[in-house]
Amino acid sequence: MVVTLIRTFVAIDINSKDVVLKLIELQKRLVATGATMKPVEPENIHLTLYFLGEIPEEKIGLVKEIVESCCKGTGSFEIYLAGVGAFPKFSSPRVVWVGMKYGQEILSQIANCLRKNLPRHGFRKEEKEFSPHITLARVKKYNSKLVNEIKNLSNVEIGSLLINSVKIKKSTLTSRGPIY
Repeated sequence: MVVTLIRTFVAIDINSKDVVLKLIELQKRLVATGATMKPVEPENIHLTLYFLGEIPEEKIGLVKEIVESCCKGTGSFEIYLAGVGAFPKFSSPRVVWVGMKYGQEILSQIANCLRKNLPRHGFRKEEKEFSPHITLARVKKYNSKLVNEIKNLSNVEIGSLLINSVKIKKSTLTSRGPIY
């Protein structure tokens, strides 16, 4: 029997056109610095709660049950996006992201539930502490202009976003970037 593996993650889609347009404007400002980077495609902008990696297709049902259990009783909630930052740090950015001003408590509650329950069922364990963010770009080669622009945008206000669903997403890697 052939086991089909699916590269999988649990995420929240950014379903507000206004918010996505603001994020695209931030990406344009970052690209204008001349640093070498790959902005996230607008249709791929999301907030990852848990990266599972490649899992057997028949395990998707179990993942769905665990996600539903971790979200039970949550209902819709609001997050407020604000502030641009970078991993691993401002001075040597590899990932540029937008953070949150509020709403991260519920996201952390869901993510921590997933971190507790998914490994119990044989899924990979998340090693890094959950840090709610939306990736804007992956940086290949940074410069001082990019570092300064990230600092200039560290207090930028993006706006609020109503969260009413958590998705299990498939990621297919291609030479042009991932397709979700």
